[in-house]
Amino acid sequence: MSEVTITWLDPDTVRPAHDVMVRLVALTDRAFDAGDVSAYLMEPHAGGIWTWTADLPPDLRSSYQLCPVRDQPLRGQLIDQDQWAAVVAAGIPDPCCPDELPPGCVYGNPDAPASVLSLPGALPQPW
Repeated sequence: MSEVTITWLDPDTVRPAHDVMVRLVALTDRAFDAGDVSAYLMEPHAGGIWTWTADLPPDLRSSYQLCPVRDQPLRGQLIDQDQWAAVVAAGIPDPCCPDELPPGCVYGNPDAPASVLSLPGALPQPW
């Protein structure tokens, strides 16, 4: 396994996020289907900083978006299909990640690019 840490600074100081979910396509979706996305929720820190650390397969390549939740916390809540759709629709690319897919390539927020996480053991991409 490879330890991965993602850090994000919430730019909205007027309406800060209650939670931020890292949506790794397929992995987070499976967690939602199983009824528990808590492993994909970032941890809040002072000054609007959020972090997420996880052990992931060393050959993983996945698109991902950061999904700030501004209306109510996700922690400890059961998420229905409508809430899930709203959470993923808020997805934004990771501003610290240079690799992106164009908007519309990932189900969720059709207007935002998706970041690409490529761990060291992932097969090379010809693009």
